[in-house]
Amino acid sequence: MHYAKPNPENSIDRAMLNAIKGSVEKKPIEVEARKRHPLLVNNSGFLKEMAGQQLKSIADIVALHIRKLGPLLPVLHDVQAEFGFIDAAKESEIAQVLNLSRAEVHGVVSFYHDFLSAPDPRPEVQICRAEACKARGVEGLMAAGEAAAGKRVRLKTVYCLGLCSAGPVARVGNQLHIRLDADRLTQVIEQS
Repeated sequence: MHYAKPNPENSIDRAMLNAIKGSVEKKPIEVEARKRHPLLVNNSGFLKEMAGQQLKSIADIVALHIRKLGPLLPVLHDVQAEFGFIDAAKESEIAQVLNLSRAEVHGVVSFYHDFLSAPDPRPEVQICRAEACKARGVEGLMAAGEAAAGKRVRLKTVYCLGLCSAGPVARVGNQLHIRLDADRLTQVIEQS
């Protein structure tokens, strides 16, 4: 099969060549999200236009991620880290600033178990229950962990903390505890 070479003198071929050339050039992806909300148009002073301390913080968080493609999840993670929970009011503020419906934001918040809808002052102890930690006996430690935690500590099951060779593993805040047995897990929980 023989294909004719495009003729740059032909206006249709020239338009096609320009379109192909334009699609091949490496251009930075420009997300037009800044045009979505009037408060984000002027990056230097948009916070002054916002009322309420909490909304300013959420707007600060959104401003960090607004140029990303799909900023909702990074925004939600940062709001959770900053406030400890994402309630209906925060969902509404995030939806407003990102120009999303509250239902879209709530759908994501309610889907992921990491997002809390109410503050929980208890410290969180994450215990890995992935296959490698199961092979090293984490299931036998869970009863001791639950007894030590009681209602004072929130035990959370996670799957893989990335230290499979040193399991069973638990995390409290940013601190990882490796090669746990029942006594060490109880000690970790009591110290948290």
